[in-house]
Amino acid sequence: MKLRIRSLALAPVVALALTACGASEEEYAEAMTDGLSSAESQPISQAKAGCVSDAFVGRLGTERLGEMGDPADLEAAARSLSFPGLNLTEAEGNDLYDDFISCDTDLNGLVTAELADQGLALPDELMECLSKKLSAEQMRGYFVPLMRSGQTDIKRPVMKKIERGVVTCAEEFGPQG
Repeated sequence: MKLRIRSLALAPVVALALTACGASEEEYAEAMTDGLSSAESQPISQAKAGCVSDAFVGRLGTERLGEMGDPADLEAAARSLSFPGLNLTEAEGNDLYDDFISCDTDLNGLVTAELADQGLALPDELMECLSKKLSAEQMRGYFVPLMRSGQTDIKRPVMKKIERGVVTCAEEFGPQG
């Protein structure tokens, strides 16, 4: 009888331990995919978002993602391409950037599309010039800090290069007065 009572007493502990395990990799990947494909500024396709999410979630794992919160928290972070709650290292931020590139996501196009959506009525030639001026190095220098901390450092040399490219294109193709 004592054995049965002890067994019954352990049942709530086992149930609690199982629920504390948190969400699965699939739940986190699906949430991140939903966030990236419904991003606040420039969403990416469901297929590309799924590719990025599967790689990122698989690399970090559920324990690490659970430190940030539940899948809904990851989805919200993915909407803004900013994951400060994960405290990503520089290497992890670069790995995530590489995930976007290996999944054929045009981050350069996202930036120029975002500028176009700001209602600035920028000429197509200027947008094409910008697209060519923004190098992969510059895009990495912009996106990695954004994904790691939610901010970009305008004082970084890469941001100065981006600024010069914008000014050069604006001078070349901007409104003629």
